[in-house]
Amino acid sequence: MLVLGSSTQEADCKNCAAGTYSTVEAAVAISVCNNCPSGKYTVNAAQDELADCISCGQGKYSTATPSGTADNCVSCNTGTWSAALGANTVNTCTQCLAGTFNTNRGSISQVACTACLAGSYCTAGVASPIACTRHTTSGPGSTTASACICLQGYTGNNSSLCTACVAEHTKWQQDPLRVIYVARTHFQKLPISPPKQHAKRVRLVPTHSVSQDATQ
Repeated sequence: MLVLGSSTQEADCKNCAAGTYSTVEAAVAISVCNNCPSGKYTVNAAQDELADCISCGQGKYSTATPSGTADNCVSCNTGTWSAALGANTVNTCTQCLAGTFNTNRGSISQVACTACLAGSYCTAGVASPIACTRHTTSGPGSTTASACICLQGYTGNNSSLCTACVAEHTKWQQDPLRVIYVARTHFQKLPISPPKQHAKRVRLVPTHSVSQDATQ
């Protein structure tokens, strides 16, 4: 409690406000009331030591000082997390790694970052997966748009424009067990077999001796 003025009456003593504290007894000026550091707060007045200042919880931070309410503790944004207590800057909110995402605010662990879904990719710090463009797909945990490749039956520059293969054209996939032949809007899976080697037709010439009649 802080005493202001020269009066010895308890009723004349005024409390340091919420968000502040003072270790000085019989003080005569409000200047002895110290602000709780940013990242901390108090909800009650008349606090008499720094330990009375409460730290913002994990997944939050506060730049406010003095702070007389927990409402000044701001949750880390989606796509991030923080395990720090009493954080006083948004920089303590760590981005989820590329290949993962986080839809929640105020996450306290990297475990909150979920692997990116197939058919999408996730750059660092995203709240939700970014869908691959039309007619492309990707594997789980993809980190960039370049991971999106053309679907079976489509051809192109993968992450950009993929168009359907035209009739009488064959698109080979990386899957070694099959080859896809596309004709307009349908496709057929065929087993891979080595290309047939067409035997060269050779005309056989008799090897017997020429008849004597033909030589006369």
